Amino acid sequence: MSFGWGQDCDGGNYNCDLYTEECEILLGCNESDLQILQDFIDLNSINYLEYFQQDFFDVNQNGQVDPLELGSQYWENSNLVSLGLGLIRLGFYEFGYFIIDSFPNSFSNLDSLKSFGLYGNIDEPYDLEFPEVIFELSLEYLNISSININNNILPHLMNLTNLIELNLYNIQL
Repeated sequence: MSFGWGQDCDGGNYNCDLYTEECEILLGCNESDLQILQDFIDLNSINYLEYFQQDFFDVNQNGQVDPLELGSQYWENSNLVSLGLGLIRLGFYEFGYFIIDSFPNSFSNLDSLKSFGLYGNIDEPYDLEFPEVIFELSLEYLNISSININNNILPHLMNLTNLIELNLYNIQL
């Protein structure tokens, strides 16, 4: 997944790059999807400045992480269809990681989500009680990297009947 920021959600398909004006406009984004991204930010107290001491990730320069600045995102027809959390990357350059240790209950409401990635630091994997809510989605792609999963997810993988690709890298089950 590539690093993408704010999306112009007027019903089109978007995977915006940094510093483009059209990526700072919220037009027609699915409000429920936006709220779920905000729930992730609130629940995990995500603040890019704490992790990176660089404010250029704050696209609108408001001093906080906004839903459309969180992780990598791809939107189709105003709905979030791909989400990558944990890794901060611009192109091929990795700037760092932020920890997702809690998932909001609202995550299961991402009805259009087809691809989800959760990435930890390869040098310092962290422990996570993997949320079963992920297995309620109709995911086609699931990527998990550098996370120590504290619960047995193997039986739940069978619930992902639409799954095309599963990537598990540097994880401990």
